[in-house]
Amino acid sequence: MEATVGIIGLGGMGTGMAKNLLEDCKARDKQLMVFNRTTAKSEPLRKAGAHVADSVGALAAACELVLVMLANDEALWAVFEEALPRMRPGGVFVDCSTVYPATTKDLAAKAIENGKHYLSCPVFGRPDVVATRKCVMVMAGPPEIKARVRPLLEPLGRAVLGSPPPLPPAQYSRHAPP
Repeated sequence: MEATVGIIGLGGMGTGMAKNLLEDCKARDKQLMVFNRTTAKSEPLRKAGAHVADSVGALAAACELVLVMLANDEALWAVFEEALPRMRPGGVFVDCSTVYPATTKDLAAKAIENGKHYLSCPVFGRPDVVATRKCVMVMAGPPEIKARVRPLLEPLGRAVLGSPPPLPPAQYSRHAPP
């Protein structure tokens, strides 16, 4: 069965999100696929029922929605460049990483150029807050894409807020320009 939702990046924040997503996917009869460079971090999720992708590209090709939680701009660009050509037409790339606004703007433009969608969705809260579904998420992007993704994100935290277009405002709250 193809996964509906994929998550890339299983560090402290990503693992909590993935565990919660897995519970929610099971309740909705959806599949979750995960990927992490360190494959051992995927094993507990595999044992709990998630599918483990062998690459970023494989996950992107299998999922209608690709959610990422990565350490920095460089890691995000590397994953995005591998995922973008493999994503389904109209697929959604949801970036929950803490990155610079210029990165967010550039990724969104590149996604649009390639017939895909990009949402910036920084997460406010430490790993323990994410794991207990008490984080706050702020989505920025096209209203119709935010509406499409919101039902997936709402169970992950205590609030999912939407910032109005243009895309970068959610990221401005996290970083000053370099």
